[in-house]
Amino acid sequence: MGTRERTLRLVAGALVAAVALTLVPPATAGVVGWWRFEGTPGDIVGSVPNAANPGTHDGAGEGSVTYAATLPDIVIHDPISGVNVPNLSSLNIGGSRRVRVTDDPALDAPSFTIEAFLWVDQTNYQSYISHRGTVPDGGVSKSVGWQLDTSNADEGRARFDTRALANQTVPTGSSRPFIADGNWHHTAITFDGATRRMSYYLDGGFIQARTLTGIATDATDIAADLLLGGGGSGWYIDEVRYSNEVLDPEQFLPAIPEPATLTLTAFGLLACAWRRRKRSA
Repeated sequence: MGTRERTLRLVAGALVAAVALTLVPPATAGVVGWWRFEGTPGDIVGSVPNAANPGTHDGAGEGSVTYAATLPDIVIHDPISGVNVPNLSSLNIGGSRRVRVTDDPALDAPSFTIEAFLWVDQTNYQSYISHRGTVPDGGVSKSVGWQLDTSNADEGRARFDTRALANQTVPTGSSRPFIADGNWHHTAITFDGATRRMSYYLDGGFIQARTLTGIATDATDIAADLLLGGGGSGWYIDEVRYSNEVLDPEQFLPAIPEPATLTLTAFGLLACAWRRRKRSA
């Protein structure tokens, strides 16, 4: 294939991306909830619609949480449905500033993926997404469930708790990535109920996995609400999505530049190719 043909294909791909932008992502199998946090920056958050399945599993703002203009990028691509959606705002979270999604069996899938974009510049031990509750065990109450959180050393991680063993974190030790750098990061965990394998990903890359100790349903079938936000003061969170299956990293949500930028880049490449071809003529 010649330079001209390759360039034309690149231009065509960029143009397709430019016109693929839609306002509402279509419902896709496996995606239970996609909370996009679209609103006017500075406004206090009220109801947060579930973009994946409107009218179900909507969230509610707490602690005067507000929308923010800080973004991972202005377009989010959904590899599962193949569409792009505009990204207009995020959440300014911290402490009690969060969104609560009422507990429902659909959020207690035996296998699941939870993903989100997170911005932090300093941390201590704080959870920013959690689905945790308590269960009786031998006359005492024990914490069970899971959460995405940060360590005291500004590292990203996830935590799972069962009656058999509390505080099962992944990644562990030196594998934990530093995330408090004032940049947006995509974080995700997957859990396979059949193998009890819990895996942690950062920016689409696999970091570490481990096998859960204890009964798998201790970590998934939780009689508690799903909390989106909290964390430390001045943090931002965006595009939280919960799927009732283990997704591949290629299916995670990436943030991409605006389609207009892609189109201009493509036309720039086409112009360069034309000039190169003219010089060689």
